[in-house]
Amino acid sequence: MGGSPKYCAVSCQVVSASFARFIGTNWASIGIAVTFLPAALLGGIDLATIAIHYGTGAAVLAVGTFLFIRGIMGGGDTKMLAAIAVWIGWEYIGPYLFLVAMIGGALALIVMVIRRFPKIPSLLESVPWIGREPATTQVVPYGVAIGLAAIFLFFRLPVVTRAWATFL
Repeated sequence: MGGSPKYCAVSCQVVSASFARFIGTNWASIGIAVTFLPAALLGGIDLATIAIHYGTGAAVLAVGTFLFIRGIMGGGDTKMLAAIAVWIGWEYIGPYLFLVAMIGGALALIVMVIRRFPKIPSLLESVPWIGREPATTQVVPYGVAIGLAAIFLFFRLPVVTRAWATFL
């Protein structure tokens, strides 16, 4: 099936690593971007469309790099968004980014509510980014929102549905 299972597996790894340790890895971003090519070729996607998908990733990386330089976005989040944008493509990048924002906002609200409790539930005490610091200094791992949005949209992506169709 080309890179489709790898996309989903690496997206799950991104969510868990970001949730547990607040980190993203370069290999995950590279793996997601590279595995698009075999999945697209298996799905019969033409080279021009593949180029547009990689161009979408490059555009997201350029904007994300600008936001990183300005201190608005993390470097790992920028790379992961760009890699997933390759799979998402230009057609679905708007809905994907909207979904990332909604999941990220929901996660931030949940964290704010948890921080208001006098005692953090024992299950969440080991999560390093759920702390008592003020919201201006304590950040929420956006890799969770980036990865969850990617997983939610996975089976709606044309490259995935076409690659799966070749095996059914």
